[in-house]
Amino acid sequence: MWRVSQRSHLNNSAAARQAAISYSYNSSHSAALVNGGVPMMTMGRHPSRFPSHRSAHHTHSSHFARRAFATVTGSGDEATKPPLEKFRGKIKTDVDAVVIGGGALGASVLYHLTEAGYKNSVLLEKSELTAGSTWHAAGLVTYFNPGNNLRNVHHYSLSLYPQLEKETGQQMSFHGPGSIRMMESEDRMAECYYQYSKSKLWPGEHYIVGPEEIKKLHPLVNLEGIVGGLYSTGDGHIDPAGVTHAFAIAAKTRGAEIYKPVEVTGLTQHANGQWDVATSTGDTIKTKILINCGGLWGDKVGAMAGVHTPVVPIKHQYVIIGPIQEVIDYQKEHGHQLPVLRDLAGSYYLRQERDGLLVGPYESRESMQICKDWARTGIPSSWGMDLFEGDMERIMPHIEHSMYRVPCVANGNIRQVLNGPVSWAADGYPLIGPVHDKRNFWQCCGASYGIAHAGGIGKYLVDWIKDGEPPYEMNELDPARYGEWATKSFVMEKVAETYGMNNHISYPFEERPAARPAKMNPIYQRLKERGCQFGFHNGWETPNWFVTKDTPRSDVPESDDYYYVPSFRRTNWFETVREEVRNVCTNVGVMDVSAFSKYMIEGPKAKEFLERMCANIMPRVGKTNISHMLTPKGKMYAELTISRLSENKFYVVTGSHMERHDLRWFQQHFWEMQERGEMRADDVRFDNVTGRMCVLAVVGPQSRELLSRLTVNAPSDSLDDSQFGFLECKFMEIGSSPVMLGIRVSYTGELGWELHHDMEYTGPLYEAIIAAGAKDFGGYAQNSLRLEKGFRLLGSDMTKDHSALEAGIVPRFVRIDKKTDFIGKAAVLAEMESGGPKKRSVTLTMDTGDYNCDPVGNEPVFVKDQLVGFTTSGGYGFNVQKSIALGYVATEFAEPETAVEVELLGKRVPAKVAKEPLADTEFVRSRKAARAAAG
Repeated sequence: MWRVSQRSHLNNSAAARQAAISYSYNSSHSAALVNGGVPMMTMGRHPSRFPSHRSAHHTHSSHFARRAFATVTGSGDEATKPPLEKFRGKIKTDVDAVVIGGGALGASVLYHLTEAGYKNSVLLEKSELTAGSTWHAAGLVTYFNPGNNLRNVHHYSLSLYPQLEKETGQQMSFHGPGSIRMMESEDRMAECYYQYSKSKLWPGEHYIVGPEEIKKLHPLVNLEGIVGGLYSTGDGHIDPAGVTHAFAIAAKTRGAEIYKPVEVTGLTQHANGQWDVATSTGDTIKTKILINCGGLWGDKVGAMAGVHTPVVPIKHQYVIIGPIQEVIDYQKEHGHQLPVLRDLAGSYYLRQERDGLLVGPYESRESMQICKDWARTGIPSSWGMDLFEGDMERIMPHIEHSMYRVPCVANGNIRQVLNGPVSWAADGYPLIGPVHDKRNFWQCCGASYGIAHAGGIGKYLVDWIKDGEPPYEMNELDPARYGEWATKSFVMEKVAETYGMNNHISYPFEERPAARPAKMNPIYQRLKERGCQFGFHNGWETPNWFVTKDTPRSDVPESDDYYYVPSFRRTNWFETVREEVRNVCTNVGVMDVSAFSKYMIEGPKAKEFLERMCANIMPRVGKTNISHMLTPKGKMYAELTISRLSENKFYVVTGSHMERHDLRWFQQHFWEMQERGEMRADDVRFDNVTGRMCVLAVVGPQSRELLSRLTVNAPSDSLDDSQFGFLECKFMEIGSSPVMLGIRVSYTGELGWELHHDMEYTGPLYEAIIAAGAKDFGGYAQNSLRLEKGFRLLGSDMTKDHSALEAGIVPRFVRIDKKTDFIGKAAVLAEMESGGPKKRSVTLTMDTGDYNCDPVGNEPVFVKDQLVGFTTSGGYGFNVQKSIALGYVATEFAEPETAVEVELLGKRVPAKVAKEPLADTEFVRSRKAARAAAG
């Protein structure tokens, strides 16, 4: 039965009654239901008529909840003792790992730690298991995810839960009737086809369904306006409390301990990386591994450790409506529940709840609510099994839409309005992984879809802890994606946008403008005046493309200079980018690439350290090279541009999003080298200069001539090949601006220089280059040019899903013959000895004709009806006049001229494996010309 207790809390300076509801969830048919309730047919915009919580009596048993409680915390007098007495002399004080937080994720992490051999692990929960957000979650689980490897997470969770139920006897009440994502427009169907094609690359069964098939699957749906949908088999919902307690039972069976109610009161780290965890019992627990699963209190836990945790709590509501006779009749006839509906236009999910329906809206950016006071001051520790009062006025548009879409919704009574806090990060993805600057501190919080994620995230994180690298690429979850620029104000504004657009169409290359700009370099306003349309990288605004007088304007009312018209097909920037490419290839262009992450690494053992970290050999003084860092399993971790300034001083440049990702890798391994006695603390020094240095790329056949005119006190031939060769670096003075380092390199593959300089000189330097005749270009033009040259992009074409051999960087960038035993070398050799890679990186070309569509990545590749590979990035090559995709195919299909098909928006387009590169770089063209001239 429902047990309701009421507390008075202060919220926004006013006393507000909250409900603390704990129950054993069981979705079997209920014979005795809520008496009364508000009839849906009489609904109007009068929220006072709707109960935010009701005392209800159900005919299900609560013995599973009682048994889980007894198993985890003890029973009888022992369970009721205050913490100091209950745990005196019983808390372990030296353990393998400490998990802070007892929600679904914390319990999963504890279970997976024991599975991985960390059996001497403990979980600390300040209240009860599931307190915070888990207990009031709607429990939806799905194989679908719009991302990539999060589909693996969902699949693992759904595979694990029935096994845990069988092992522990803890009922989870899983229902798997499938789910239908309903589409109401052609753009929606384009997204549907993209996701359907993409789904073929990951586990799970998904199908495009038409209106008639939707009606067969869900007879209660009103199909007016529906053009199709995506049906995912096996989706459904599960009891969040049952999942959490099953993990807890299984973890304890394997040797773990759970202490509750025990609150963490302080975190202190020693020089050797060990953590001291102070608790409310007065005990201090020593551990080498500390995992923040604090949920709503994740930022508070992070703050104790001095770790930036950019999450905020929001208020999410759902409504339980019933009884509904049509629902009762359907289950009686079919023997199972109705499929879950996701009405994207109405922005809500709708699933069966016993003999009624549950509707969960995602309100608009303007209507949704963030707990702003809590975001700034923290959530009170006393909050646990609590709810806010329901706010029907806020969600009435969605409820009304649900009555339109599923008319029988109007036949039931409102049983309950649940309005509870959930922790969100700015982009809606959780923070999962280690942090930089702190040893052995792991984030596992901000999971807004925690029940679907719980099993897979626990496995993913513990595998990372155990192996020293993640099992697959999920940079979108990495805590390193956020820096200090992700302030509370930024996160609150961005979460409002992300939550409000939860069910909007997700377009490729879409830019969402909320909370921007976060970081600006000195020429941001100047670029904006010149028509720049910006991208967002690690907080920085970076140029994507530049509008012209003929560019169609966006209808998004964010600002007068917002020109993005997102689409799954070629859109308003296509012709503009064509002109930018033409200028770079015939004249000279300038691009602000200041968002690059940049470090100075120096010290008496700096060279030795980098040789061990990187697969390439270090360049000579005055030279630059491209080096890669591999994981212990030989996967792609990072791509670096390394310039050697002196014998023991290196300037290292990496991708914009890699600032903390790569720095963390350096730090982690340097600490380990010190532990092994191989390095001392002063042998290598790391200086992150990303925020102090800017970079302008000057590119094109006329770039040498332009820069020569601006180079002061230098002979006229100072930029010739003989004086400034490819991959050379040196100090320059351009106009009135000193350039710390000019590097002859360009990601376009054309003649060009990167000018690395102190930020204070960016404005004068840019103006001098523009005045000398250069024209702006952006990242979209650069992408077209790098595709033609066959340059792989870290983060899409090279990830932790791909080995160095698969990516094709051996032996050019991976020097197996070098004496230093670099990270990943043994794995590369083992793969070579086992017969080589099973898949290879290739360039694919295709003519999409009137389809007006280019590959963007994650499209399946077929030979006849056999799935043989996938794309990783793509676009249009304006010089070769073809659509281009980079990707991976099975080795037997990797030979040039092999005919394949690439599935674009549901249509298979003929393509072929191309001989690389499609266009030579300027350096290769120059060498060929020199050889031809020599006869």
